[in-house]
Amino acid sequence: MRLFTTIALSAALLTLSACETLGGAMPTSLAGIAQAAGTLSTDITGFLGNLDMSNLMGSALEPLSGFVETGKSLMSGLNNLPAEATSGVDLSGFQNALGGIANFDLSKLMSSMGSEQMGMLDQLKSAAMNLGSQASALTGA
Repeated sequence: MRLFTTIALSAALLTLSACETLGGAMPTSLAGIAQAAGTLSTDITGFLGNLDMSNLMGSALEPLSGFVETGKSLMSGLNNLPAEATSGVDLSGFQNALGGIANFDLSKLMSSMGSEQMGMLDQLKSAAMNLGSQASALTGA
């Protein structure tokens, strides 16, 4: 019971951080979006590192959904930046990595079983790690 409580509390805190990655408002600059993407990357990799696969159908779905929605919001913000904000910057790697998060199929994950779920979560983790690298390259961190 204590383990379940710890897992539930961890999931709740990660959900909160996923929702707060954007700080309540969409960043309006490429640097802001890259910084928020770096935070999202850290949140996802931390969450997946502590994920209890036996409880995937329970408390894990909400944080994963929050991460995907944050990815979609960041992608939308990136797509809505004025052309001069991205002029001369190669964003293809960043967009691909962010797309790996934003387009993650939660319904497919939930309808999958065992090794297929693990494979999908590994892909999400890889996308998050790539996103972190791409975000760091954009912010110079």
